[in-house]
Amino acid sequence: MDDAVFTHIEFLKHRSYDNEKVVVPPHNHYFYEMTYVLDGCLYTDMNNKHYECEPNSIILVPPNVAHAHNSNDRYEVIYMGFYYNGLFGPLNQRVFKDDDEKTILRLLRQMLEEYDNTEKYYENICGELQKIFILNMLRLQDNNRPSNNDAVLKYAVSYMQDHYYDDIDMQELAKSLGYSYHHFRHIFKENFNMPPKQFLLNQRMQYAMRLLRTTNKNISEISRNCGFSSATRFISSFKALFNISPTQYRNSDTINLDICIFSDDTADADLRPTAQ
Repeated sequence: MDDAVFTHIEFLKHRSYDNEKVVVPPHNHYFYEMTYVLDGCLYTDMNNKHYECEPNSIILVPPNVAHAHNSNDRYEVIYMGFYYNGLFGPLNQRVFKDDDEKTILRLLRQMLEEYDNTEKYYENICGELQKIFILNMLRLQDNNRPSNNDAVLKYAVSYMQDHYYDDIDMQELAKSLGYSYHHFRHIFKENFNMPPKQFLLNQRMQYAMRLLRTTNKNISEISRNCGFSSATRFISSFKALFNISPTQYRNSDTINLDICIFSDDTADADLRPTAQ
């Protein structure tokens, strides 16, 4: 798996709010958001649940999940927005405590130091630290043996990442895993906040964006390499999602695009069999 599509930090900040009432209204992101409470008490609402988060609490919000924060008094946090492609399994929404050794806090402080100093190779070091951070978050997430659903999802994600350029029949994939497509889609969306077809289309777009920026391949070749049915389909999908053409994206050094959350209809249209 290429590091460029494994994980990426969108922002990483350390903030202290002194003696003031702070209200962050409901919002959502295309990336994961993690908040670590260092001091005080932060109140968080997600999916109709209310959480009272004290020091050493970790608040993990997956992509496209609405959430809100507020506090009645002083509090101090480290918060981070990051992308993660699910390589080692899904990170689930939850509020939980750091371990006794404060492993997550130590990693966050290391990342903050690199992120703020921006010395040579800081991005590479942050990337490696973030991988360790994600693995430790997964370890904290569930210290019990993985459920059968976890094993199924890990296999499905790995399969789609390895075969994103192929014509994957989701009905057959679900059947091979021992599920109906309806149930497979339900547990996939529950864990990743998007159906499997959308996840596959994300993988194709991620790879296409990397090829546009790092190779001289023409648009037709990139569309074939990424599993799109035609160059026309690839171009129209890219423009519909990002409001610019693939060529415009290739020629710009400053445009950075979020991978979008697609509708089922969009995914169905774009996941047609690749032309032979």
